[in-house]
Amino acid sequence: MSIPLEYFIVVSTALFVIASYGIITRKNMLVIFMCAEVLVAAAAINFVAFSAFKTGNPIGQSFVVFGWILSVSDTIIALALFMYILKEEGNIDLTKLRKLKW
Repeated sequence: MSIPLEYFIVVSTALFVIASYGIITRKNMLVIFMCAEVLVAAAAINFVAFSAFKTGNPIGQSFVVFGWILSVSDTIIALALFMYILKEEGNIDLTKLRKLKW
């Protein structure tokens, strides 16, 4: 028995909405970054689901693996930036950072 495509779409949409709300409302850079990673996961769910259900070929899975590679490199750079800002400023709250302003 297979899980219907609609279930994957509902889960992906829910993740996308929750992550978008987190990006809009939060002020902590680390939380915003984690919400952005959840957005990537929602897109990955859509790629795999539509690839498996509509076409049957593994091109969606290929896009997801490539996206994960880019996401890992993005994570490494972002965490290094967070550690630098935390060391220099003492916090990573966007409302309290002054170096990011013009």
